[in-house]
Amino acid sequence: WLTQLSSKIIVLTNLFEDAIRAGPYIQCDESPFQVLKEVGKKATSKSYIWVRCGGLSEQLVVLYNYFPSRSSEVVHELFDDWQGYVQCDGYAAYNHLEKQGIPLIGCMAHARRKFVDALKTLSNKEAAQKAKAATAVKFFKRLYAFYLLCE
Repeated sequence: WLTQLSSKIIVLTNLFEDAIRAGPYIQCDESPFQVLKEVGKKATSKSYIWVRCGGLSEQLVVLYNYFPSRSSEVVHELFDDWQGYVQCDGYAAYNHLEKQGIPLIGCMAHARRKFVDALKTLSNKEAAQKAKAATAVKFFKRLYAFYLLCE
């Protein structure tokens, strides 16, 4: 029924796509998604939902796209003929965007996660590294608090 619905709202989907592309900045991430009875794939195989958030500040849009893979071809399709900044994790499929002149901006949540992991795994013998990781986590906390104040 989702496939049938998508064919009925294609005009709306195209408007959302245009709105995302109107802005200078797009956030993108992909998540595994299991589809049962998908043609040519086992029920246990992974497909992906790619989510993008972007547009002009007064008209932000979040758009979800289904793709059967996580390949760089998907990234190429999602950002074809667009210029701006892309915020994403370090997944290699995004790297070809830089060759097209699209700067990649790292994800702060992914950066923060590494410091949180360091705090969990560093021993007391590694006090200097642990102190640096704690300082970084405090920085992220302040950064997120500042962002919430600005909204």
